[in-house]
Amino acid sequence: MDNQKRKDGCHKWLVFGATYILAVINIGMFYSFAALFVPIMNRFGASRAETAIVQSTCGGVLLCSVNNTAFREFS
Repeated sequence: MDNQKRKDGCHKWLVFGATYILAVINIGMFYSFAALFVPIMNRFGASRAETAIVQSTCGGVLLCSVNNTAFREFS
């Protein structure tokens, strides 16, 4: 039983670490996209509207992935 608790504890930290790294990357991309907008547009030969779709999608993913544990009751 003690071995199972140790595995569960390691798994929890692994999930936490992976989630944290992905959140940092996602938030970083969202806030730095304005600086990268013109180079991305020039690199891929896309219009402003096509390039803005990427930023909109990133923002939507960021807003949909917010953890709303503040609204849950803990027992």
